[in-house]
Amino acid sequence: MKLRILGNTLRLRLNRSDVQRFAEAGFVEETTRFGPAPEQCFNYRIERHEGAHELRADLFERRISIQVPSASAIEWVETTRVGMTAEQRIDGTSTLIIHVEKDFQCLAPRDDGDSEGFPNPNRPLANRHSDEDNVQ
Repeated sequence: MKLRILGNTLRLRLNRSDVQRFAEAGFVEETTRFGPAPEQCFNYRIERHEGAHELRADLFERRISIQVPSASAIEWVETTRVGMTAEQRIDGTSTLIIHVEKDFQCLAPRDDGDSEGFPNPNRPLANRHSDEDNVQ
């Protein structure tokens, strides 16, 4: 799972195995360690939440937690739907934009674990299938 933060925008991208874990366990969590002590760790988590009415994010101690309403989570996991987006009010003038997306493979092949991404619909057909699949 990848986390991108830019200003007041959070973007989580989950690859195929992350989405599978989310479907089975109801959450996926990652930890980034900055040092050996527990307080030197940063966590981010996405979780299916029965009581949530909309996609939302919270920050508590050193953890970002994104809650996904159960119905939305099930639809996202079981369909070709690519992502979910929400705007969360912070105060009278600010919002936090939250994106949760299925992570696609890069257009150019890479050697850094990109194979777990979902097949990229923008990749040329010849690069998505074996030669056998391209026979017309």
